[in-house]
Amino acid sequence: MGGPSHAVPEIDPPPVTFAPPPPPMGYENPIPTYPGSSGYNPIPAQDPYLEAAHFNALYPSPFPPAYPTGYPVQGYQYPPYQHQPQPPPQHSQTQEILQRLDEVEQKAEER
Repeated sequence: MGGPSHAVPEIDPPPVTFAPPPPPMGYENPIPTYPGSSGYNPIPAQDPYLEAAHFNALYPSPFPPAYPTGYPVQGYQYPPYQHQPQPPPQHSQTQEILQRLDEVEQKAEER
């Protein structure tokens, strides 16, 4: 007699687990770990600069160098700079300048 008119079935929630979820598909390879410090060799077997020099000698760049090398490059050649000294003033010009200077000095002394 005294119960609910509609019986609600009880739903049991799934048990709580603290395990991480499974990895997604395609994760068969785990992340590799780093080797210990004994695997580190601070001295390389071959000099990397020497290796680069050999590579550049065998396979030169198709582009011109970005800095001047002292050798002329293909393309427009600039004419060499030629310093042209000023010719010395003519003797008559020198005499005329000295004459005017004397006149100016005489006028300055008169005043």
